[in-house]
Amino acid sequence: MATSCNPLIHKYSNVKELTDLASLPSLFITRNPTAEAAEIIIQKEIPIIDFSLLMSQNSDQRSRIIGDIGKACKEWGCFTIINHGMLENLQTAMMDAFDEFFDLTIEEKQHYMGQELFEPIRYGTSFNEAAVDVRYWRDYLRIIAHPVFSYPAKPLNFRKISEEYTRHMREISIELLGAISESLGLPEAIMEEALQLKSCIQLLISNLYPPCPQPELALGLPPHSDSSILTIVMQSNTKACLQVQHDGKWVPVEAIPNSFFVILGDILEIASNGTYKSLLHRVLLNNESTRMSIVSTIGPPLEALVSPLPQLVDSIRNRPALFRETTYKEYVQLQKQNQEEKSNPLPMSSPAMIRTPLPYSTTKELSDSGVAAAAFPFNYIACKPPAAAADDDDNEAADEAQIPTIDLSLLSSSNPDNRAQIVRELGRACEEWGFFTVLNHGVPVELQKAMMEACAGFFDLTAEEKEDYMGRHVLDPIRFGTSFNSKVDDVQYWRDFLKVFQHPVFHYPTKPTIFREVLEGYSRLIRQLGKDLLNAIWESLGLEENDMQEALSLESWFQILVANFYPPCPKPELALGMPAHSDHGLVTVLMQNGTDGLQVMHNGKWLDVKPLPNSFLVNLGDHMEIVTNGRYKSVLHRAKVNNKSTRISVVTVIGPSLDAVVVPAPMLVERQKHPAAFRGIKYRDFMEHQQSNKLMDKSVLDVLRLISILILKYNLKLLYSCFN
Repeated sequence: MATSCNPLIHKYSNVKELTDLASLPSLFITRNPTAEAAEIIIQKEIPIIDFSLLMSQNSDQRSRIIGDIGKACKEWGCFTIINHGMLENLQTAMMDAFDEFFDLTIEEKQHYMGQELFEPIRYGTSFNEAAVDVRYWRDYLRIIAHPVFSYPAKPLNFRKISEEYTRHMREISIELLGAISESLGLPEAIMEEALQLKSCIQLLISNLYPPCPQPELALGLPPHSDSSILTIVMQSNTKACLQVQHDGKWVPVEAIPNSFFVILGDILEIASNGTYKSLLHRVLLNNESTRMSIVSTIGPPLEALVSPLPQLVDSIRNRPALFRETTYKEYVQLQKQNQEEKSNPLPMSSPAMIRTPLPYSTTKELSDSGVAAAAFPFNYIACKPPAAAADDDDNEAADEAQIPTIDLSLLSSSNPDNRAQIVRELGRACEEWGFFTVLNHGVPVELQKAMMEACAGFFDLTAEEKEDYMGRHVLDPIRFGTSFNSKVDDVQYWRDFLKVFQHPVFHYPTKPTIFREVLEGYSRLIRQLGKDLLNAIWESLGLEENDMQEALSLESWFQILVANFYPPCPKPELALGMPAHSDHGLVTVLMQNGTDGLQVMHNGKWLDVKPLPNSFLVNLGDHMEIVTNGRYKSVLHRAKVNNKSTRISVVTVIGPSLDAVVVPAPMLVERQKHPAAFRGIKYRDFMEHQQSNKLMDKSVLDVLRLISILILKYNLKLLYSCFN
């Protein structure tokens, strides 16, 4: 996003000084009013907990309130506490002390503008100005209150008030954590002891959100979860701007007088092994009044090891650890690094950064370990349970339609009528289906079998041997991994993969030793098959082979082999091998090992693709849809998994040169008598964008569509003419 040239932004170091502006500087524009208007915001009662009942001598009464806390943690990740024991005048004094701090001169406050993550006193604005392209409409003061108490020199009464306030907050936090431990079926003190909370890190943070001239365009804080164990918030009695996410919808948090709002943090999610989730929350703005919040967070000591409590891994929940062990300091630093590497600086769900079911690093190892269905890791759950799926429009249909079959040997027939007939059939399959089966393709059965065995041999290598190929960039010529892109996937897919670039430069893994020889022969024959198919497809469209060769730089075309490994899955109804997606490139040639799992979308229904012996399935890619200006469409497909046998697929994607700019063929645009439906893009850029982000249907191709914009303009013009 462009940086504002407004000199005020450089003159002032905080948001408080900008409140007299008539419009919002571009540096603070973080929201799209049209998109935000579509968000669902609901009014719903957030659980209220009577804190005093935790001290009740009545065991039944105390047991009930612990049950209520557990339910609130499980269903909401937050709750409001009343009757907490802190005097109201102390709360007011704390609010006034922070108010006085923010009223200090810029020169007085600048003394505390630290840059280091763990500085004892830190004043600033936004979130991390050095790491973000945009700023948030917020000033803050953050102090470390425990194990060593820090405080600003001004205002003069700050130390006495904040010391008393943070001591009360620590006591409330420890009492709540004891109740949360009991709600998990654990001893009251176990979380306090495991997380070494006698030496806890306690932060006291005040956030100031002044009136904003255009609140619909800015944010106080974006959606995020906290890196704490617990966060306790006191709000000023202004318009409800704090919102929490509940069941995918945003719920405003009303400031109830003399109450505190409790939020579960990332470390509690880790310690509870995912039983209780940290809460996504955000802060909106208003243009009428200043809002202030005072936040107390507690976390373990920086050097403390954080991991799921052993009782929730083995004896209580009977499931594997969902998070790897880390120190709290490493976790906070990892979160900061994650924030600096993203355009949205706060992670949507921080625990995902260490959400790895160790000691397993691939689905093969997870499957080989014999993980039980009851212990199925939640980060692999990608589908609705069967009961819910019965009403899902996306549920697979019993479609008995026959997938077109193309006899490739007829393309080289000496009888011109035979060739013309098969070209017509191929064109019809491309236009009506987007995929088809090819027979008599010229790849010997023995070579197919050898290629399948070589791929299986690679996946059978040790973790250390395969680790050599765990590339970091999507355009690495040899790359081994799991899921699709574990850095960005919300859920993990039940799939390991090996990707190897084949052309214009040939690459291969050194193990198994037979791999190179088999791969060279196989990829050469598949390349010839691809050439024959593309020439026939151009012919079916009335395009000249030489023109397409030149336009797409097919003399140096791109060819990649992808081997997919889908081991038996203990809960196949909950997981996916691959989500619904289309492929980059012109055509994809698929060989399967005889195990079902592939589904393709046809006429709005999912169709099972039964592997035929000695055949390949061919589907059209996104760049074929671009080149043909939408006449031949890329096909959505997905991979399901089973709990009985391993499925291996060997995929070859054939596309133009990586540096070719792919646009609709001019002849087809002219012939169809409507404008180009897609803007051009370099194949390399398209592929890199698709492979670096979440795999979602035709998400990248849809960005390139121009026709929808033209239709919208036409409809607006038509609507305008109706009223004039």
